[in-house]
Amino acid sequence: MKYIFLVLAAYMLIRSLVSYFHFRRDQYTYKTVIEYLNRYPDNGIGWLLSMASALLRCQQYADSYRYLDHAKEEFQDFLEENPHILKEININMNFCKSPLSHSGDPQNRDASWIHYVLVHLFGKTRSNNISKQTMSKVASWVQAGKP
Repeated sequence: MKYIFLVLAAYMLIRSLVSYFHFRRDQYTYKTVIEYLNRYPDNGIGWLLSMASALLRCQQYADSYRYLDHAKEEFQDFLEENPHILKEININMNFCKSPLSHSGDPQNRDASWIHYVLVHLFGKTRSNNISKQTMSKVASWVQAGKP
């Protein structure tokens, strides 16, 4: 019985460390995406959805919700023609309202590792709307030294 407890404790410790490193990597990646998008604003629907997704991943739920709401209002005609994008926006807006089942209104969090783990284990579904092209541009921008 003692060995089972030790194995379980070791597993939990290793899993926690792995989650912590994933959290740090994701925070750096998505904060860099936000910085890039702020430096090169577009104000098209792709830009708004990318910014909202990056803010959502950085636990800035209230800010992300505002961008998503603005996208729904500003591009209503486009979204009526593309219901799959509207569905992704609604999924992310619902996630922003309550990332965990007991959450209330959208609010910005303080980049909490524990919140990150809880959202990944027990959180609602969310959609990542950052295109591969945007991530590629951000990677190139970072390699060039972030002018």
